[in-house]
Amino acid sequence: MLDPVLRYHLAREAGNAEMVGNHDAFWGGEAAMSDGSPPAILARGETVRLPPALIFQGDADEWVPAETARAFAEAWRGAGGAAELVALSRRRARLHDRQARRPYAGQAIAAMRDFIHRRAG
Repeated sequence: MLDPVLRYHLAREAGNAEMVGNHDAFWGGEAAMSDGSPPAILARGETVRLPPALIFQGDADEWVPAETARAFAEAWRGAGGAAELVALSRRRARLHDRQARRPYAGQAIAAMRDFIHRRAG
């Protein structure tokens, strides 16, 4: 999850009680969400290991705006890490459960494969 605090706030604003409840159950509160939020960790300037990152972002994702993903990739690179952003046009970036059958899954799988081959070789 790219930014749990942002996602939590958007879910509350949208009245998505299930997502809010899931966040509360998993994280236990906004302080823990902020503590574990990758963008917040970078913004605080914490010393962290930055492995190569492959970020998928759908431009129709209602829980993480595309600009958030772009800014995170830039912050990752700015902190010294390598980050690649894969934009999924007119999509939500959900690649779990039965999503592998979705038309964009092939694009995502190919991007993962290429990323791993470039980084491993």
